[in-house]
Amino acid sequence: MSGDDIAEANAWAARRPKNAPEPTALHLDFIRASEQESEARSSAQRKQLEAMAAAQAERETALRQAEEAQRKRAAMARIRNIALVAVSILALLAGWLYWNAEQQRKVAEEQRAVAQEQRKAAQEQREQADRILTAATSIIVNLPDQMNDDTKKKIFAVFRTGADHGDATSMANLGTLYSTGVGGKQDYAKAREWFEKAADKGEVEEEETKREGKPGEEMACALNSVAWYALFARAFTNALTVADRAHALLPDDLGIETNRAHALMFLERGEECKSLYLAYKGKPMSGQSAKLWEQAIAEDFAEFRKAGLTHPNSVDDLMMAEIEKELGVSP
Repeated sequence: MSGDDIAEANAWAARRPKNAPEPTALHLDFIRASEQESEARSSAQRKQLEAMAAAQAERETALRQAEEAQRKRAAMARIRNIALVAVSILALLAGWLYWNAEQQRKVAEEQRAVAQEQRKAAQEQREQADRILTAATSIIVNLPDQMNDDTKKKIFAVFRTGADHGDATSMANLGTLYSTGVGGKQDYAKAREWFEKAADKGEVEEEETKREGKPGEEMACALNSVAWYALFARAFTNALTVADRAHALLPDDLGIETNRAHALMFLERGEECKSLYLAYKGKPMSGQSAKLWEQAIAEDFAEFRKAGLTHPNSVDDLMMAEIEKELGVSP
């Protein structure tokens, strides 16, 4: 038996009529055997269905995994394609940038070569102009007494133009004109200013260093001129500083030593200036001049008095009188 037959047999056995014969052990064993067989069949079917369900689930999982793997492969392929495109674009861009940089380098080199040629030409023109200006200056400074006032003013204007354009020679000559009053009003402060600018320009030092290997006599003389006119401009501290710089370059030059002594005197450093003034008594001045030290000092003192740097009975005037007495020269 199976299915409904087993259910009906169990139902009949449970409610059989009183006059109906009682089921035999064989009947009951048959019913139980049928139930067991039915349960076994049901269990087998359940297992089969469970196995089928598990297989179906595995297939679905495998399909999902395959689909996910396919999606990942497709995504990687897209990324790879995008990367290839990006790399290609970057490679093209890098190539263009390299080409552009190379073109700019070539243009820059051409411009640099042109600029160098222009600088060389400008330097040659400037050197030629400097030579002409130096020659003209040499002629001009030797003929001041032969010039009328109008010519002197024109010469002053020429040197002022050159100085304003940064020419060191013009600066120094303009300082000389200011110191002597040629072409305009005498102004020692302006003279010092332009001598300082000429010295600071560094052309004398540069040329001498190029020629001699280091600055020396020419630079020292330029600084000494600055110190001299700084005295007349009453810039005594500046005069001493510049004179010390000149002394360091040319320590045996007595012309520089005069300005150092003068600056110390005007700074009222009495003992130091007196010691320096008396140290060179009887010695000839540096250079070709046969003038003695004390004569040079007396002449400088006369210039100071003439310029109004001292007043009668002032400290400076008394010091100069004492020095003149010690040196044996008359004011």
